[in-house]
Amino acid sequence: MKSHPANVSLQVAGTIAAFLGVVAVQMIVPHFQEVFETFGAELPAITRFFVQGRWFLWAVPLAVPMIAAFVRVRDENDRRRGIVGLIVGIAIGFGLTLLCGIAMYLPISMSAQTA
Repeated sequence: MKSHPANVSLQVAGTIAAFLGVVAVQMIVPHFQEVFETFGAELPAITRFFVQGRWFLWAVPLAVPMIAAFVRVRDENDRRRGIVGLIVGIAIGFGLTLLCGIAMYLPISMSAQTA
């Protein structure tokens, strides 16, 4: 069955949204990494993941077309696959950025509570 052009466009838009979330993480983390090096304290696991393993996030946007591929399509005019791809991509983009923000401020708020 041939894919509707709107499905492809929506999936590409979702992949770009997820990609922008990864770019945001790559831009945010280095600024906090300098601060964390002066802490000398143990970082929470989620913060360590973003600081040490943030390069693995470049593979995350590939999840958008992979997840959208599992959506069942009735006919070639059905746009559900593209809509799911767009929603998943936006969720990944915003979710990664939000999770990164929480992970970066978590050690700062924990050190303020112990002081």
